[in-house]
Amino acid sequence: MQFCQNLKTPKIFQKAWRTLDNGNWGFINAKGDWAIPATFTKVKYFNSGICLVEKEKRWFYIDKTGKELQMPPSEKLYDFENGVAFIRQGDKIGLINPKGEVVLQPKYQVIKGFEGNYARVKNNDKWGIIDKSGKEVVNTEYDEIGNYYKNTTWGRKGEAFGIIKENAFKQVDGADKIWDFYAEDITYARKNKKIGFIDINGNWVIEPKFDKVRAFSKSLAPAFDGKNGVLSTQKVSLLFNPCTMMWKFFLQMDWLRLNLKIGVLSM
Repeated sequence: MQFCQNLKTPKIFQKAWRTLDNGNWGFINAKGDWAIPATFTKVKYFNSGICLVEKEKRWFYIDKTGKELQMPPSEKLYDFENGVAFIRQGDKIGLINPKGEVVLQPKYQVIKGFEGNYARVKNNDKWGIIDKSGKEVVNTEYDEIGNYYKNTTWGRKGEAFGIIKENAFKQVDGADKIWDFYAEDITYARKNKKIGFIDINGNWVIEPKFDKVRAFSKSLAPAFDGKNGVLSTQKVSLLFNPCTMMWKFFLQMDWLRLNLKIGVLSM
């Protein structure tokens, strides 16, 4: 037996290649013992206790004993991710759970991958957001939509950009682009070709004046406006001049170009 795959999650089954037998794929446990014999021509990785495998030119789902699972009909089979998988009927997509139950009947043109418990969906060229139960938490009525963060996202209706909270849209004054929220209750947005920051309620907290910025992390964010300095939510002040460690930090972020002058935003 020869193994040729990196074992990324040793506590869960891994795929292995039995070159001295029939060249097929199977699964081993953390001890290196065969848990599921190598009888498959292709396999994916286990997620939610289920894996997609191919045998005799047919794809199907198996559990951790190798038993084939009966799932609702789908024109294409998708991997399970964090408790759900897509099903497709015609040009519509829905959701199933690991029990083989239909969580959401196929009704959307597009369902993006879930980020946490939420996913962006598209119908009739309009975007919204659903949770893992299939419930729409943001109606499909937006031309663009962001990620879902603390029951909040951003969206675009026509030329208007705004914040969506509790399924209600609030336009952000003058914004012509908004970036996703991540680890902070603040994100960057653009107005008149300059970038500033808005809070989770859609209020400008740092006026747009920068040519380039990046997201806040631990209350700091890099920014460039052609001069050194620091902009806080209260005032403009000089935090520190660029130094070797600062250059190294930004270079690790794969953002800084050495001909730029950099400042740091402090909240």
